[in-house]
Amino acid sequence: MSFFPISSAFAVDFVDRTGYIPEWVREMGQQQALMACSNVEYGTPDYDWCIEYSGYVLDQMNEQLEEQQQNPDEGFSIDKPTLKPQFNTNLFSDVKEVSRDTYVNKLYKFSIDPPANWSVIENAELIDGETAGIVAFHSDDLHPTYTSNFVINYEYFGAGFIGIYTDNEFLDQVVTGIAMYESGVRILEKQIESHADGYKIKIKFVHIVKLQEEQFATIQRESIVYLLDNGDMYILAFASTPEDFDKNVGAFHKSVDSFHVGNIQYAQAKSASESNKVSSKCGAGTVEKDGICVPMNRSESSGCLIATASYGTELAPQVQLLREIRDSSLYQTSSGTAFMTGFNEFYYTFSPTVSDWERQSPLFKEVVKLTITPMLSTLSILNYADIHSEQQMLGYGIGIILLNAGIYFGIPAVVIFAIRKKF
Repeated sequence: MSFFPISSAFAVDFVDRTGYIPEWVREMGQQQALMACSNVEYGTPDYDWCIEYSGYVLDQMNEQLEEQQQNPDEGFSIDKPTLKPQFNTNLFSDVKEVSRDTYVNKLYKFSIDPPANWSVIENAELIDGETAGIVAFHSDDLHPTYTSNFVINYEYFGAGFIGIYTDNEFLDQVVTGIAMYESGVRILEKQIESHADGYKIKIKFVHIVKLQEEQFATIQRESIVYLLDNGDMYILAFASTPEDFDKNVGAFHKSVDSFHVGNIQYAQAKSASESNKVSSKCGAGTVEKDGICVPMNRSESSGCLIATASYGTELAPQVQLLREIRDSSLYQTSSGTAFMTGFNEFYYTFSPTVSDWERQSPLFKEVVKLTITPMLSTLSILNYADIHSEQQMLGYGIGIILLNAGIYFGIPAVVIFAIRKKF
């Protein structure tokens, strides 16, 4: 039995406001038509019909659900079969021990270990530009079109559904929902596990997204959905270009394995002697992770807050430029790493406040954008510099600092002096 009362037994005869109905839909049921709509071409009469038809079906579904709630003894009803889950275990333990590097969200009661060196962005703007995820993690492996990332979101689904539907019936409904709301969807893989307290669903698919005005791209996704019997639903959605998918999806899987909903407790801190051992093995400003020395707090410091607020998204070319300079140039030398460690301690004392002001005031946002433009231009020099030694990094670094000092202080000083001389 389907979760939603969508009939697939009768041919669709829905006509849109213009009197149009596609010929290919006349021999389809509702569910088949909705699935087929995911593959129609954008901007065509078929696409317009599908948008209107999807809204009509949703309205019908809502009306039936409202009638069922008002008259529970009449109309659509469900006879609960006796269905046992695949696994008698729960999806999550009662309490999980986590480290201080674990991302913890107390409001939504979940925790996860971010991939090493990926940036962490809370209230992250989604690709539609109108909604936001609870938190997003962006790969440090930059891509000119679309950088690999994954987002965690939450929805309340409704309680008390475990054991009512077969696993395949429930999985089909989730797939249908994806096909209804995305463009050009092709399902590559789908799996479901039923547990004593809910479902774990995995769906891999490709679809077409709009990145900017008149710029579209094919994106490959893998979504992991945890649907608990109390009605809580957590969606972990990984997205990448197809060519970067295999390279970055492993980091996503590792984080998914650490995902936990419920109570946590922090692991005991390492002793001073253990910390000293790490410090002596790795250089200044770095720590050991997975046997490799990496910059301290890099995941925490990787968000370019002011630039992201100025340009609206971390995927903006200007923000990507800053991340690429940081990762490909500065973090490749000890002097660059030491500089970033000191800079971040200073930068994060004021950047959250400035970025908040930008979001509150469009005028202030434009002023900041105008102010940082010369700095971005000078920093882009590092992208074309061939740096292979500490001396070269120091030389380029000092040169760029002096160049910025001339732009921001020298030129205004000369102008002010000239004006005062005239008057």
